[in-house]
Amino acid sequence: MATRETGIAVAVVGALGVIAAACISSGVYKSVCPESLCGSGQVEIAPPDNPPPDGCKQGFVWREAVKDDHVCVTPETRSQAAKDNQQAAARRNPNGGPYGPDTCIQGYVWRGAVDSDHVCVTPQTRDQTARDNSLAASRRAGG
Repeated sequence: MATRETGIAVAVVGALGVIAAACISSGVYKSVCPESLCGSGQVEIAPPDNPPPDGCKQGFVWREAVKDDHVCVTPETRSQAAKDNQQAAARRNPNGGPYGPDTCIQGYVWRGAVDSDHVCVTPQTRDQTARDNSLAASRRAGG
């Protein structure tokens, strides 16, 4: 739970946390609100008291390598997963192979974020994915 100092906040909170906010004088997370509402434009917003059960600790975000992938990773790892998804077609063998249409071109392997994740990535990315999966519970809010 966040420690809050004196201040006033108006916030719309959704499943992923604060969606929109007006002014507050102190809290935990920083956000920006319109100058017309806040003066300086700098606002601090406290997270919801009850984050989603698979929400992430501060500094981590959902990987979202595949639909409903809520493993908590660094923002850089999430960006890499998105880039890998964009390159998926270019990294598959156009003629298929021993693993059918999901056969990777040489130098790439399946990422394996979940059993059905056949996006082709570098072996280093596959290893990072396995590490992130093994650390998932320790990176969840409240974990």
